[in-house]
Amino acid sequence: MEERDQELKRKVRDIIAVVIPDIDAVMCDVENGVAYIEGVVPTERERRQISMAVRRIDGLAHVVTCLSTERIMKPATEHENCELYATPVIMHYHSLS
Repeated sequence: MEERDQELKRKVRDIIAVVIPDIDAVMCDVENGVAYIEGVVPTERERRQISMAVRRIDGLAHVVTCLSTERIMKPATEHENCELYATPVIMHYHSLS
């Protein structure tokens, strides 16, 4: 990886670290000036914050994001006429190129 790509990757990681508490939930890489970001963020707000902030980084030619937001449904015990099941997690994937 080129030195410039390494520097850009550090800037992307810094943004992610400021926006979400679990930096390990989002992975990023930069190759030839193109940032690739993927992972899970708590809400749509954080997804938008990361996408918009990364797009403002000077030196990036393009940003490809595949960030999902997670929404945890109510446990099955709170639904009428349901047997006990594990709480499902619904993932919403957004990809902007």
